[in-house]
Amino acid sequence: MPSEAFRGTGLPPGTDLYARFKSETILNYLEIPLLAKLTFGTKLKYYACFGPHIAFLLQAKTKTSGNSLLYLDPSGSTALMQYGYVLPPVSFNNTVNIKESIKTVNAGIQGGGGLQYPIGHGNIFFEGRAIIGLTNIQTHPQTDGENKTGSLAAAVGYLLKLK
Repeated sequence: MPSEAFRGTGLPPGTDLYARFKSETILNYLEIPLLAKLTFGTKLKYYACFGPHIAFLLQAKTKTSGNSLLYLDPSGSTALMQYGYVLPPVSFNNTVNIKESIKTVNAGIQGGGGLQYPIGHGNIFFEGRAIIGLTNIQTHPQTDGENKTGSLAAAVGYLLKLK
């Protein structure tokens, strides 16, 4: 992080500072898949599904947490000092909305498999999927870099037969 983010450090502009804290980016999408499903078996059914999806961004935020000393080196061995004293730890507890930095539409592919077993008037199912985004989600790749999404999903449910 640039030293300009902290007032009164006395460091020249452009000096990087380092800290130890937790940072996570949380992206919530509404995904609409178009999947082909191949089913095998009679009573206990096995299936595979695959196909494209389109996703619409609902929420994007970065959450940071923790307290840390500021360091002059990436290894964290040289703490930032002022007037001969180590500066106190800085709180990094914060949540920032980053929706303007993320594209609102994402596209990708997904595939998975599952089991389906008849119980009562329907079927219980267990499914797992791998989901891969194919488009760069950053609105400003020249400053934020290029990132793609990816996730694993698991589902358990009950399918009712409609007649």
